[in-house]
Parts: sequence; C-alpha cells; structure tokens
Amino acid sequence: MSVLEDYIVRFDKNDRSSFPYWFAHWCAFNITALNYKRWKFKYLFHDIEKPFLKLFMSYPKLQRFHNLIHKHHLLHYFVYKNADWEAMFIDWECGRLTKQQCPRNAVNEYYRIFKQFEEYINEGKISDNKSIRYFEDHNLNKEELRPLIINAYNKLYKTFKDKFSINVNKYNEHYLLK
Repeated sequence: MSVLEDYIVRFDKNDRSSFPYWFAHWCAFNITALNYKRWKFKYLFHDIEKPFLKLFMSYPKLQRFHNLIHKHHLLHYFVYKNADWEAMFIDWECGRLTKQQCPRNAVNEYYRIFKQFEEYINEGKISDNKSIRYFEDHNLNKEELRPLIINAYNKLYKTFKDKFSINVNKYNEHYLLK
C-alpha cells in the first residue's frame, strides 16, 4: 500500500456509473501504470467512452459493451481472441484503489477469476463473472472454452512474471483438462 491510497476515494458499487468514479478510476489506472513503469500514451484514453455512453445507455449495457470492445477485459479476449495483458493487469491492480468491495490486487483477482472459470467448466457453477454470464447467454460450448481459458491464464502468468516481476503460482492446467 502506498501513501497515494490515503488520498483515493473508494466508491460503492452503486456509484460506479458516475463521472466521479470514472475519473478516479482513470487517475488510479494511469498512476498504477506509472508506478510499474508501464505507462503508455494510449492510457490517457482508458475507458474514455464511459461517461459519454452513460448519457444514453444503462450501466449494465454499457459495461457489457465496454467489456466486449476493450482489449483489457477477458471477455474481449474470449470473443475476439486478442488482449492487452499489461493493461488488464493494471486495470485489476488499480481496482482496489477505487472500489470499496474490491480490496484485491491483480494477483488476487487472477486467482479469483480463474477459480470461477474452473468451477464453471468442471461443475457448471455460474458466478457473477461477466465472461461466464456471456458464455451462458450465448450458449457457448464449454469444451471450446477450455483452451481459451488455459491460454488466457498462461498469458497472464507470463505477463505477471516477465513484465511486472511478480511471482504467482503457476496454474495447474489439469484442473481444466478433466
């Protein structure tokens, strides 16, 4: 935890569709990227469409649309087969700075999300995970999802290790290969 956290306002889930939340998240995202020495010019435009789309879209629709079109979300990867793994890490890492209900860092989020995927693939358990909701809404074949989930896990593992020098426990792929 840094001194910065003393100055960050954490928002309730109900406030996440507001402009103040978006701006706080935008600041936290860019500061996190700077702290990790991974900042890029394109990060100035992180989630830039959200306040404008909120003017004429409900927040749940906006959120799904946003998750589909931006490479820093797993849903985009599962649908379009490409991702910005660094930005995904930064997005997960900065969430704890602005969300009251999200005290997790990127590593915690990594484990939580892939545990949900494992439960979904092996047990059919549906959680609040946006990607899993999308899979269910579109009747996607779980067997086709296994290699995508394993690939996403491995790409994120490599990103954590190589680009952010963070050691995470290597995922044991046999859980998804049952």
